[in-house]
Amino acid sequence: MSNLVIAPDQKGFTPQQVATLKQLGVDKVSDGDLAVFFHQCVRTGLDPFAKQIYMVGRWDGRANATRYTIQTGIDGYRLIAERTGKYAGSDETWVEENGKPVSATVTVRKIVDGQVCNFTATARIEEYVQTGKDGKPMGLWAKMPHRMLAKCAEALALRKAFPQDLSGLYTAEEMSQADNAPASPQMAEIREINPVVSADNLARFKSACDAVPISHTEVIKTAGLEGKEIRESDMPALRAAFKKVKEDLFSPIQDAEIVEPFPSRKVVDVEPEPEFVEGYPIRTVADVEAELVDMFGAKEVPVEAIQSHPANSKPKIKDPSAPATAPQLGVIRKMARNVNIITNDDLASLCTDAIGRPISKLDDLTKGEASQIIDTLNPK
Repeated sequence: MSNLVIAPDQKGFTPQQVATLKQLGVDKVSDGDLAVFFHQCVRTGLDPFAKQIYMVGRWDGRANATRYTIQTGIDGYRLIAERTGKYAGSDETWVEENGKPVSATVTVRKIVDGQVCNFTATARIEEYVQTGKDGKPMGLWAKMPHRMLAKCAEALALRKAFPQDLSGLYTAEEMSQADNAPASPQMAEIREINPVVSADNLARFKSACDAVPISHTEVIKTAGLEGKEIRESDMPALRAAFKKVKEDLFSPIQDAEIVEPFPSRKVVDVEPEPEFVEGYPIRTVADVEAELVDMFGAKEVPVEAIQSHPANSKPKIKDPSAPATAPQLGVIRKMARNVNIITNDDLASLCTDAIGRPISKLDDLTKGEASQIIDTLNPK
């Protein structure tokens, strides 16, 4: 007798049988799952080593663990029913729409107390069809949907007729849908439990900050999320903070002194160029005019006011010994990238040369020093 044959008095799988099951794909299974599998093999009389019955593991994201299902084919179901001596056959019907199956109904006949009794079950296509990421049927469900749906209905009917023999055992056809991509209701449920923000959303947020440029850590701080785990529900607050920091960066500020809006006159055909930030001198009338249009939505600005605007001359630094502002540091980083200064070491070296004292990071700069570095980098 083969060492793989399950003996009548056997209480569990032997070490050799377990080793063989691992080769067949039944690995990383708990002792409890293996004991249940052994019980089903003995109860149904199906041979796991002939692949009449097998275990299939599927990842359960909610439990953060692999869950195992004991399965067989529809032929295994029929064999179990036949061995009872009470199976009297079956028949099947379909409901179709435009030539495609909507549901299948199977009636299984079983001899009960000498009489033939009917056990009927119906399977609907949307409950069992296996689909790809595009939502379309795949595999055998695409090639022979009628036959696959009928197998599911037959399995349901056989389980009704022979519950003692088939309970806890499922056919491969019934479990095809378990590998489908998550449906929209499941995704809605995930959103309700407020997950941590996705990597894609976080990457888009940081890219938007880099494009301005503004510090994404400054935006997070403004949103009140500093030191916290950012979740999907925090994204509206993060977007509002991004807008605020960006508006502050491009507002008409000269070293924290707010410039009052000018009287109105229509400005025509001006292309906005948002580079008006603290400590960064805008030297042409066109640049100033374009920036004001960008800020105030093409409101009217008198030419004489633009010409006399302090942005057309070197701005005076208020409190130059104070720490450099986030807008100043953002401009330094952007201008440094424009001249291929990328690494922190190279940037620190450039700043050291410009101000005449060693620094290790941009945060060490004062407002006056930051303005000096901007002048160094700014093309005349």
